[in-house]
Amino acid sequence: MFVIMLFFAYCQQTLLIDQNDDLTVWNLLVDGEYRTLIVSNPLSAALSFLYHILPAVPWYSLTLMLPFIYSYRLSLDIADRFRTKALRFAMRSFLLLFFIIFSMNLSVTMITVLLFVINLQNLQRNVPLFWIVTAVALLLRTDVVLGLSPLAFLTMMYLYMQKEFVWIQKAQVFAFFPMIVYCIHIALIWMDPEYARWLSFNNARAYFVDFQGMKGQVLSELQHWVIGVWWVVDEDILPTEQIIAAAGNMWMVLYARLMHFTLPAFLQLYLLTGILMVFYSRQRTKNIFFLLMITSYLLLLVNLRDVERVVLPVTLFAIIFLFYFIDESTLKSRLVSLAFLSLLILFLIPKAYQEFKESRLVSERQKNYYTELAVLTKGNQSRIAIPVFFPVFFLNLNEVFKYHRVFDEGAWPHWGRANYYVAGWLSRHPYFYRKHNISHGGIDRRFDSYYEFMMDENTTFLGGNATNIDIEQTHRRLLDYYDHHKANMGCKHKIVDMNSTLNFKLVRLSVECQ
Repeated sequence: MFVIMLFFAYCQQTLLIDQNDDLTVWNLLVDGEYRTLIVSNPLSAALSFLYHILPAVPWYSLTLMLPFIYSYRLSLDIADRFRTKALRFAMRSFLLLFFIIFSMNLSVTMITVLLFVINLQNLQRNVPLFWIVTAVALLLRTDVVLGLSPLAFLTMMYLYMQKEFVWIQKAQVFAFFPMIVYCIHIALIWMDPEYARWLSFNNARAYFVDFQGMKGQVLSELQHWVIGVWWVVDEDILPTEQIIAAAGNMWMVLYARLMHFTLPAFLQLYLLTGILMVFYSRQRTKNIFFLLMITSYLLLLVNLRDVERVVLPVTLFAIIFLFYFIDESTLKSRLVSLAFLSLLILFLIPKAYQEFKESRLVSERQKNYYTELAVLTKGNQSRIAIPVFFPVFFLNLNEVFKYHRVFDEGAWPHWGRANYYVAGWLSRHPYFYRKHNISHGGIDRRFDSYYEFMMDENTTFLGGNATNIDIEQTHRRLLDYYDHHKANMGCKHKIVDMNSTLNFKLVRLSVECQ
């Protein structure tokens, strides 16, 4: 089955999804920028250097594929532990299906979660290897591993209750490996005050956008609305220090997540799996360990994001536990476990088919998209900014940055080659100001503010051609803001269409006075 997996990965060249993360990270690395937010700082610095000296080598693709293939190889050890041939074959088949699904959704986040989940078995079998693989996972995405740490504690508690966890003192020396990776990651941030300040701003923005944080008194109603529509590029509307001051602390974040937390179908089943696991283990433990297990489980649920790249690998963790229950429990318990497993499979298979179908449809549409973009931008000497909502929506253009084949990096959209100026979560990043030629941090550049860049006659904006009432209202409200704060009396900001195709259009902003 390992050979089948390798053959499938070779034939598919495996697909890459998650346009907001991986493609952005790759572009930063290729452009010599190591401050990627997503990938850890030490690995980003290493990859940026490698792209500088050997740009023809697909370093980012190797970074994705090597841990992915190793995760599959490591997962087969789980199947070998079952007592019956039927369960070993079923587990191997299930793992093969899961990893084929993963290969159509590769991203650095998914691989980090997957590697961390599969590595948990080494807490019982090979503690030194557990720490080494944890260090590798930290190199990929430090923040994700820290968020998943309750999962490791949960596993330790379960193994302890089953009397299968043994603390090997000499093996704990290997814990220095992940500690070193984390210290280097933090040191690189500490040595770069400009990047550290941007991280503070981005975390504050995430408090309101990603965690649905409570509205504070520091921000106006307009500012809360602007953050909600991702228009965070303009410091005149959202001063950096004000946003940082308005964001809540860790406890407020946890409270906000609990108040707004909804569980998708996958995580509902995962929660039921946890209840099942605790039910089986309750009679074998003392109350203190039972409480620690429940606390870790709830903390993990609060930290999980409702996105497939996180949910799918964590669901695999639940399925592995279900297989253990089937292998070790009584007949009645096996029937309950099989029922849970059947529910998970019923949700998984339609999802896999839909994902496979969608990836093929998008790949076919991309051919037309690239043709349209070539026609749209042909002869255009202006800089092309790619916003999220204003003054043109990201719709349709979103699919241009999805489903790119690993090891075919020459075909990935390269911003520098296409003269693109992106925003999104890169807004106010040091790279953002450098790329847009905006003065920042004591460095004088052509434009004093994003507003000057936005209104320059050589700046155009690329986005989707579709629109709706919500988009129009968003544009109108922002135009009204600029009319009130930036335009002279009797002058109005206008969105002017420059060129368009079936799916995309180029626009620019202008001011018209009566």
